[in-house]
Amino acid sequence: MKKWNKYMILMVCFIALAMPVYASSQAFIKLYEDKSFWCRFTGDCDDVLILESDFSDFTTTYNETYDDHILDYAYGEMWYMNHTGTPVNFSVDGTYYPTFFTNSTRLKNFTFNGGFGINSNLTAEIGGTYKVGFMAAGTGQNNHIYFTTVFVNEVRQNQCMAHEKASAGGDIITQTGVCFIDLIVGDNVTLRTNDYGDTGTGNYHAGNLNLLRIGD
Repeated sequence: MKKWNKYMILMVCFIALAMPVYASSQAFIKLYEDKSFWCRFTGDCDDVLILESDFSDFTTTYNETYDDHILDYAYGEMWYMNHTGTPVNFSVDGTYYPTFFTNSTRLKNFTFNGGFGINSNLTAEIGGTYKVGFMAAGTGQNNHIYFTTVFVNEVRQNQCMAHEKASAGGDIITQTGVCFIDLIVGDNVTLRTNDYGDTGTGNYHAGNLNLLRIGD
C-alpha cells in the first residue's frame, strides 16, 4: 500500500508538471488554427505569419544549439591487455617512459596513434576541459616505487599522478587516477611511468587512458 501511494504521488507530480506544457502547446495550436481560418476567409494573414516566424525562430535556435552540442562533443580511449605480461625496461633513472596501447575502439574528435611497442597518444581535435581516467597494471622490482601520470605533449600533469611500491614475489600492481586537464587543438595526451630513483625491468599487463570533454 505504501509503495502504491508513492507511485501515485509521483504520477500526480508528473501530470502537474506536464499539464502546463501541454496546455501551452494546445493553446498555440488552437491560436494558429483560428488565425489560419481568419486568413483564408479574409486575406488578413499578418498574425499567421507572425506565429510561423516565432515557431521558425524557436526551432532554428533549438537545432543550432543541438548541432553545436553534438559538434563539440569529444571523447577518446586507448587500451591494452595481455594477461601474460609484456617485458618493459626502465633503463634510465628519472625518465618517464610512454605506455603503449594497441586498441582504440571509441573515438570522437580525437585521433589515435599507437600500436604494439609504439609510443601511443590521443590527439585532440577540439579544445576544452577534459576529464581523464587512466589505469596501468604490471610488475616491477621489489620495493621500487613507480610513478604513473598523464602528459600533455611533454608537460607532466602532476594533478594526475599515481604512485605505488612494488612488493616482493612479482605481484601485479594496478595504478589508477582521475583528473582534469585543459587541451587545445593538436595537443597529444600520453600515459607514462617512471621507476622513481631506480632502474630495472618489469612486465606490462594492461593499461587504459580515456578522455571526455566536459566544457570549454
